[in-house]
Amino acid sequence: MRLSSLLNSPRKIEVLKILKQKATKRDIESELNLTPSRSSQILGDLERLGLVERNGSVIEILPKGRLALEIYGVLSKFNRFFEKCGDHINELELSDIPNWLIARLYELDTIKAVHNSGDVIKPHEDFLSIISHSDAIKGYTPVFFSEYFDFLLEKAERGVDVSIVLSKDVLRRMISDFPEELERILSFDNFNLYVSRSKYRFAFAVTETHFLISFYLKNGVFDYMRYFVCEGDAVRWGNDLFEFVKASSELVDKIKLSELLRS
Repeated sequence: MRLSSLLNSPRKIEVLKILKQKATKRDIESELNLTPSRSSQILGDLERLGLVERNGSVIEILPKGRLALEIYGVLSKFNRFFEKCGDHINELELSDIPNWLIARLYELDTIKAVHNSGDVIKPHEDFLSIISHSDAIKGYTPVFFSEYFDFLLEKAERGVDVSIVLSKDVLRRMISDFPEELERILSFDNFNLYVSRSKYRFAFAVTETHFLISFYLKNGVFDYMRYFVCEGDAVRWGNDLFEFVKASSELVDKIKLSELLRS
């Protein structure tokens, strides 16, 4: 029997889940309302696969069985991700996301698309609303919105921990349009500003509870009309994406800003 037969058998998965704690055959039959013959068939299949073993009347899951459950969980999350996001994938530019994070897209299984019905040259109001109550904000943007700057300045003044990576183009725009405000925002110990050496074709923010991301389209245009929001394991994914972007970025402190303002 192949492992694929297990992954396509919800009943066998249910039995394995029960056996994460030691149980008897009768316990399984009672919990899942199985007949003795059906439970014997399932347990026999699981034993032949090396996923469980019997010790007298007690049955327990083996390490291989626990791994099979983990694999099933990942595949189920990948399936939920594709059900929710699959219709969008062919339109979006994903090539700037590292392969090790692409392999973990299942962590975004809570993803949902949010569409902008307002002015496309302004940031999504819902986007700002979601992150407005956070105690910590991290993110990256290659797109300039003056509203974002005002928002982040207000958060810094309130003591929120903010770490933002900007593309070179966005930093130049901010130096040109908001030089005094930039100097002010860098005076806050809770605000860290970075400039990226690369221009990534996505923009995102991550808080303690949410991960939000927007992409460029395949035609090279930033998708102002929608963003994607996730919770749960997606926060870890978003934090890892931030560390990836930050690793190819340079800290902009007061000294660095003074150099840029003079240049």
